[in-house]
Amino acid sequence: MPLTHVKKWTPEGKWKSVTIEEMRRDNQSARISARSGLLMCDLCNKFVIMTEANIRDSYFKHSNADEDKACPERSGLYGTPAYRILDEKTKGLPIRIVVDQVGNFRFEIGFPAIHDSDIKAKGNIRISSIQGTYAYSVERLSSHGSSYLNVGNLPAPEYKIQVNGIKGDITKYWPSRIQGIQNNTLFRKTTGTLLPKDSDIVKDEEYYLLSRSWLYSTPYIELKKIGSNGSYKLYTIKIIDLSDAAARFVLGDLQYRLVGTQMKMTFLWPVIIKDPYLVYHSKKIQYVFITGEAQYRMYPNNEIKCSSSEAGTLLKLTCYDRQQLLSIGRYKNILDYTYLWKSDFKIEKKYELPDDEAPLETSTRVQFTRGTIISFKPSFNGKLIVEESGWVISQYELKAGEYFELTRIRKTNEFSIYYGLDCVWTTKRNGTDEATEDDKYLTDGELLGMLTKCRGMLVPVTDAVKKAAVELSDYYPLSTIWLSRRIHNGKIEIDAYQLIMKII
Repeated sequence: MPLTHVKKWTPEGKWKSVTIEEMRRDNQSARISARSGLLMCDLCNKFVIMTEANIRDSYFKHSNADEDKACPERSGLYGTPAYRILDEKTKGLPIRIVVDQVGNFRFEIGFPAIHDSDIKAKGNIRISSIQGTYAYSVERLSSHGSSYLNVGNLPAPEYKIQVNGIKGDITKYWPSRIQGIQNNTLFRKTTGTLLPKDSDIVKDEEYYLLSRSWLYSTPYIELKKIGSNGSYKLYTIKIIDLSDAAARFVLGDLQYRLVGTQMKMTFLWPVIIKDPYLVYHSKKIQYVFITGEAQYRMYPNNEIKCSSSEAGTLLKLTCYDRQQLLSIGRYKNILDYTYLWKSDFKIEKKYELPDDEAPLETSTRVQFTRGTIISFKPSFNGKLIVEESGWVISQYELKAGEYFELTRIRKTNEFSIYYGLDCVWTTKRNGTDEATEDDKYLTDGELLGMLTKCRGMLVPVTDAVKKAAVELSDYYPLSTIWLSRRIHNGKIEIDAYQLIMKII
C-alpha cells in the first residue's frame, strides 16, 4: 500500500511533511533508498523508499528489510475505529534515572500525589519486572507532589503495576503495565526523566543515553561515557550539528526525532501549582500553550477551544472533573502528559497591608488624606513609586521581609508598588488616559505587526504578561500566540511588554 504520511529531512535542519507529487517534481521521479535516511514514515518512524518511475508512477513504500514491520498505514489500521489518536493505553508512568557523581545509577517510577482522604485502607503498590518485584506501602505516596519509587539499577523492558487501598476514581488513569527501558533510551539530564521513543530531541541540549553499544563522538554528536552496569553503558550525549547524518543517527539508531522546536506544553493562566506530571488548579478554565508538531487530547473528553499558528497552539480548556489527563504526542503515541487536579489551594499573597489584610492588586483603590501613613512588609524586593500629576516625584527601594513606612503623604499623591516589572498595587485609576483612535480600532494583524517589530532588551516574563495573554485571547488570537511563545521561552522584549500593558 502506498504511504501518505511521509516526511523529508530538509536543508534547514528539520523534518517536513511531503507528498509524492512534490517529490516527483523535485526529484525527477528518481529512486531514493531507505538507507539514505532522507524520507521517514510519520506513523512508525522508519526510513522509507521512494520508488523509481517505470511502468507505474513512483510512490512511497516501506523497506522489506525492516525487522519490525508494524505500521498502522502498512497494515491498513490507520483511519479505522480501532486506531485511537493518543490512545490512553500508550501512556505510562514517568520513569527517571538517578545518577551519582561517580556514574552509578538506578531507576525510579513516579506516581501522582494522593490525598489522605483518597486512601480507603492499608494498601500497597507492587512493581514487577524481569529484574524482580518491589513492594511499597501507599503511605509512601506524597500528598503534595509526585513520589518516585526505586525499581533497581538494571533496566527492564516492561513493568507491571498493582495497586490496592486507593479509591478507584483516583487510579482510573493509572496503567497496569508500562513500557520500561529499552536499549538506546534517552533521559533528560536536567531531571533524569525518560523520553519515550519518537520524542523530540533538540540541538545543543545534553541528555543521558543508556546503550549496550560502545559509542564514540563524531563531528555532529558529542558522547562521553560516565558509567556502566552489567551490559549497559551510560553516556552523556549532545547533538552539535543539524545535519542529515545527525538526523539519521537520532532516528535510525535511537528512534527519536531531531527537531528545531521541541514539543512542549506551558500552562499560562490562571495561577497553578506545578509539579512534574501534575497540575493543581482551582479554576474551571485553563489556558495552555503547546509548541512543536503535537496533537493533543484530554480525558475525559471535555470542551477544548484552540487557536493555531506556526508558533504553536493556544488551548482554552474547560475542566469539569476533579481529575483529568491532558496529553500531547503524535498519532497513537502519548509523548508527554499532565494530570489536572482540581483543588481549592490558596496562593500566598505577594504583599499585605497590616490595616485590613487586603491583597495588593492593581484593582485596589485606596483613598489617602493628609497625614496618612503607609506601612507594610513586602515579601519580595521591589520599589514604591510616588507620583504627582503624572510626574514621578520620589522612588523607594523595598526589601523582602523588612517593614517599610512612609509618612507625610499628600492627598494628591498617587502610589504604585512594583515587583520587577509587575505593578502589584496602585492607587491610580485605570482608564484615566484618553484613548487614541489607533488604540480603539487596533486589529489583531496590526497588533501582531507592532509586536514583531519590537527589538528591545529582553526582560523576564511576569504574571502580568500571562494574564494579558488570556485577556487578549478572544479578540487578538494571533497576537496571543505570539505572546504565548514569549511566555513559553520566559523572556519578552521590553517594548513589547510596554505595548501589551498599554493595550490591556
